[in-house]
Amino acid sequence: MPSQNRITKFLKPSEHFARSIHLERDFADTTALDQYVVTEKISKLFGQFAKAFGEGSTERAWRITGDYGTGKSCFALALARICNNRSIRVPKQLLPASKSLSNANALPVLVTGASEPISSAIIRALQLRLSECKSRKRPATLRKANRILKESDPAERDRYAIDLLKQTAEFVRETKQGSGVLLILDELGKSLEFATRNPDDQDITFLQLLAESASRSGNTPVVVLGILHQGFSAYADRMDAMEQREWDKIGGRFAELAFDQPLEQLTSLVSNALGVKVDRLPGSIMKAARANMAKAIDLGWFGAVANPNPNE
Repeated sequence: MPSQNRITKFLKPSEHFARSIHLERDFADTTALDQYVVTEKISKLFGQFAKAFGEGSTERAWRITGDYGTGKSCFALALARICNNRSIRVPKQLLPASKSLSNANALPVLVTGASEPISSAIIRALQLRLSECKSRKRPATLRKANRILKESDPAERDRYAIDLLKQTAEFVRETKQGSGVLLILDELGKSLEFATRNPDDQDITFLQLLAESASRSGNTPVVVLGILHQGFSAYADRMDAMEQREWDKIGGRFAELAFDQPLEQLTSLVSNALGVKVDRLPGSIMKAARANMAKAIDLGWFGAVANPNPNE
C-alpha cells in the first residue's frame, strides 16, 4: 500500500475509547467525559431519568440493561457528573442534558459490584462520600458503620444500609448540598451472582426493600440506578422455577431503561472513536463507501429506519 494511503492517515483512534470506565476512579477525572458522544437515544434516556427527581415521583428505582461495551457505565458516569451540584466541570456536549436534569441536584454515591454483599458495598460507599462532604456534621447513625460491617448479621446490615441511605439524603438536604442522593450500582450482576452463591450472606430481597425505600423517599429523593448485562432472573438460572419467579418479581421493582442504541447512532459513536476525518478521505474511498452503504440499506442491514422496504 502506498504510504499516502495508509489507514493511520485517515483514522486517529482516541485513547478515551480504549479503556473501560470505572465509576469511582473516573468520577474525579475531569477529562474522562471530554469525548463523550451524546446520541439521540442517550438524550432520551437523560430525559426519562429526569422524571425520577420530579416532585412526588415514585419512580425512583431504575435499571439499565445492555450488552458489554455499549457505554452503560459511561452513561452512568455522565449522569453522576451532571447530578452532582459540586461537579468540577461538565463537558459542553453534556450541557443540554444538564438543562433537562436541572432538577437533579443530588449527591452521587457510586458502587461497583464485586463478589461481596451489596449492602456492605453500599455502606462503604456512603462512608466515603460522607467523609468528602464539607460539612462537619454527619448522620448520627454513621458512627455505627464500622461495627455493622465487622460484627452484624446480614439482616441487620441490610436494614442499616437502607437506614443510612435515607439519613444521608436527609443530611444532604439539611446541609444544602443537594436535594437527595443518587445511588448508582454498576456491575450489579456481580453482586447478584454473589447472592446466588451465598444466599445466607446476602438476601436478594434487600434489593426489593431498596427499591421500595427509594419509591417512598418523597421530597428527599433517593434515586437508585442498577446497571446489568442481562435481566435479573438470568443470574438465577441454576435456581428452581419458584426462585426464578421471585427474582423476576424483584427485578420488576426497577423500571428498565433498555440500552439498545440504533445502528445509525452506533455508527456515529464508532466514527468518533476511530477519529474518522471525512474531509481527508480520497474520493475513491468515499465513492466506494457510499455504494456499499446504499447496498446495505437496500438489503435492510442498516435497520428499519433506513430500510426503504420496511415490510421485507
